[in-house]
Amino acid sequence: MSTYTCGVPSIPSVAGYIESPELKQSAIERRKKRILALKREELAGIRFSIVLTAQWEALDTLPPPRRAELRAELFSLRAHYLDKLDEIAMACGVQAAIAAREEVERTVALPPGMTPSAMPIQWDRLYL
Repeated sequence: MSTYTCGVPSIPSVAGYIESPELKQSAIERRKKRILALKREELAGIRFSIVLTAQWEALDTLPPPRRAELRAELFSLRAHYLDKLDEIAMACGVQAAIAAREEVERTVALPPGMTPSAMPIQWDRLYL
């Protein structure tokens, strides 16, 4: 009877738990890419909200109190946009944040058929 707790058959199963530095590095890179993609998607959503809110705020048909509310909402959205850029810079690096900002600002726009006059007047507040 063997006194060893680790028999010969269990040694090959240990190899699955050992990670090489290259595998670990590639896992970190994949994780960073997933985080960047998620944060870039969030940034694009905020950018779309900014563009749409700015279009609504520019309408001449809105009463002054409503336009003031939209301006305040626009200010809040822009601050949130900058905070999201800071998150990207801290998580993925400054260069990735710059590239994400440039891509989002280049690609996010209102669809051609969407007009700013489609905003219902009965809305009390805008929420994200």
